[in-house]
Amino acid sequence: MTQWQSHVDRGVYPPRTYLLLDDLVTESQRGVELVAEMLEDITVDAPALQAEEDWEGVSIVCRCNCLLYDETEHCFKFWYACEDPRIAQNPESVYRRWAYATSPDGLNWQRPSLGLVEHGGSTANNIMKFTNVGPNVALLQNVVKDDRDPDPSRRYKSIGLDRHAMQDGEITWTGPDGEDEWYERMGRHIGCGLFVGFSPDGLSWTMKKGWAASGALIADGSVLHGFDARIGKWVMWQRPRILPKFRTVAMSLSDDFENWTYPVDIFAPDETDVPGIQFDCFASIEAPTRGYIGLVTISGYAGGGFQASNDLPELCYSRDGRAWQRIGYRPILDAAPDSWKNGPCALPLQPIVRGDEIFVFYYGKNRGKTWGEPTTDGKDVTRSALGLAKGRRDRWAGMRPKHFAGELTTRLVSIAHDELHVNADASDGSLRIEILDYENRPIEGFTLDDCDPITGDRLGHAVTWHGGADLKPIIGTARRQPKVGRGLKFRFVMEKAALFSFSC
Repeated sequence: MTQWQSHVDRGVYPPRTYLLLDDLVTESQRGVELVAEMLEDITVDAPALQAEEDWEGVSIVCRCNCLLYDETEHCFKFWYACEDPRIAQNPESVYRRWAYATSPDGLNWQRPSLGLVEHGGSTANNIMKFTNVGPNVALLQNVVKDDRDPDPSRRYKSIGLDRHAMQDGEITWTGPDGEDEWYERMGRHIGCGLFVGFSPDGLSWTMKKGWAASGALIADGSVLHGFDARIGKWVMWQRPRILPKFRTVAMSLSDDFENWTYPVDIFAPDETDVPGIQFDCFASIEAPTRGYIGLVTISGYAGGGFQASNDLPELCYSRDGRAWQRIGYRPILDAAPDSWKNGPCALPLQPIVRGDEIFVFYYGKNRGKTWGEPTTDGKDVTRSALGLAKGRRDRWAGMRPKHFAGELTTRLVSIAHDELHVNADASDGSLRIEILDYENRPIEGFTLDDCDPITGDRLGHAVTWHGGADLKPIIGTARRQPKVGRGLKFRFVMEKAALFSFSC
């Protein structure tokens, strides 16, 4: 018998988790409000990884989705660009070096000696190799390990808005009046657009010739979400080119990672924002049960426009990836004006959930515009590096009383499991739960007075009524008809407590 067949035969399935940031969960509420949780910056005093080796120049650049956790090798893997002024000052080049690092915990990073590319007379470095294209700007902005692909040479996939010397058979674009900006600047034709790459090991890369989208239509900042098994497609957040440059978010889909739909606009600043802000970067993770959790970087959130160098992430949520709601309209990462990222600038990468922790790595930068040049206050050199912030599982946002107490009632929930668990912080108060039928009538034995008050701070409190957590008497099993049914409502009454999610 398979494990799933045992669920079918018992009528008890794995629990589903419902986040309170999804307003479809709530039918009514009184005296409570949804509050986005602040992430804890683990790297306030020093970056998790910064430029230290000669080939890394002055800065590490990582603005999209180039860091993942490998479940097979049990480590974080990071592909990053090295910003070296010695390269940037070469009029024949617009290129960066790309390097690779690993970490067991996200804080202690190792630079493996790959032996692939010579630098300073030695190959003892962590620089990666591109087999059919020269050094490039952004091919590895987004990297994913795809264990579903039967072709081992395509185990790792990359996509980014790249610039490289144009190869035979490639095409490029010109300015609106036909001028070739790249040729005028560099004396050669440049391929500029969204390009795809493949690698068997994540270290030696082959670029697929021909762009997936023209750089005349797509601006920098395309961020890969990944493969969403729920819809059977690859999902990517793109930035349609708007001149003069204005940054918004659009959605693009693909069946095969190589052919992408033209992006559909989904997200832009609105009338509540201060003038001049833009959406600089967008990172996302799939929410449990349904939808996407997003971190949108608001550039210029404190005023002064896009170049004001105040870039911090806000929390947002969508059930379908197309219609988004911003939660709280405020950053969820502290500006930390006295830290190394005192721009303040922190652009998040895709969140990674490991056990009970949420890892949010970010690209941090100090007050300055051009790497290697003096900062705006003249006290330092402009640099960027990798930072790390953390949160607790499913605690993106919570319902909290506006004053002392409040309550909310859910819509009908289809109960899969035989217990109710809540992710809640009641360390300074209490939380009680009442079960209602579809007509809002309390279920005998599961009323508010029957509920054992929940106290303390836990990610998975088991809710009990008179000491018992078993819901089977009212929801039934595969072999016994339910007394009430599987469609129930929950009434949560909280006093100085926060409710983040519930599972059932």
